[in-house]
Amino acid sequence: MRVPVTAAACGSVCAPAWLPLTGVNHPVMVCAWQERKPATELEVFLKQIWEQADGDGAGVLTLPVLSVVLGDADLGLTKLQIHSVCSAAEIDEEGCVSYLAFAPKASEIIYRMLDMDAQIERATALHEIKSGGADFDLVHGFSQDEISQMLRQKFSASDPSGSGLIKIAQVKADLASLTTLDLSPAEIASLLAAAEVQNDMCIYESICGYAFYILQYMAQEAALGGGY
Repeated sequence: MRVPVTAAACGSVCAPAWLPLTGVNHPVMVCAWQERKPATELEVFLKQIWEQADGDGAGVLTLPVLSVVLGDADLGLTKLQIHSVCSAAEIDEEGCVSYLAFAPKASEIIYRMLDMDAQIERATALHEIKSGGADFDLVHGFSQDEISQMLRQKFSASDPSGSGLIKIAQVKADLASLTTLDLSPAEIASLLAAAEVQNDMCIYESICGYAFYILQYMAQEAALGGGY
């Protein structure tokens, strides 16, 4: 289930973006947390679900597809957490990921994310950082509206027909060339993961409206000491 993201008037992310997509109810994760089994079991599961989505057996998936499959796996991750996981992926020029190579890293990240004690510690630490004066209302010095407009203008320039669709590789190139934001490879990957895809083309508005929250989440992770 894909949970919609809404924004409060104050600019903060409303509950749907932060709540798990379903709950930690998949047998793999129930077993892992009840018996404290290693993340390697989750790694095997991730390889299986991504391989099933790999129709031509190429060993790679585009990052948006990899993200959707991960969300549909019912592991209890929030939408923002899924994109944070994907930020750790190494993507090629076409925006594709070798999912077999990525699965070990992804499983370790997810395992930590679903550790409730770790998440409580994260929330406490983030509260302390904000109480100390840290401000996440701007990301890279820009507001939500400014980032949305910046991305929309950039993508529109790559879409002369005004279809609202551009190739995933073009999205990656546009994000990398947006010097005003100076996005890191991890930020680019996380934004690519948020893209909705239609016939192998990216609906770039799906990134424009949500980008600020992804970048805000990653800025918070960086402030906490490195993130995922």
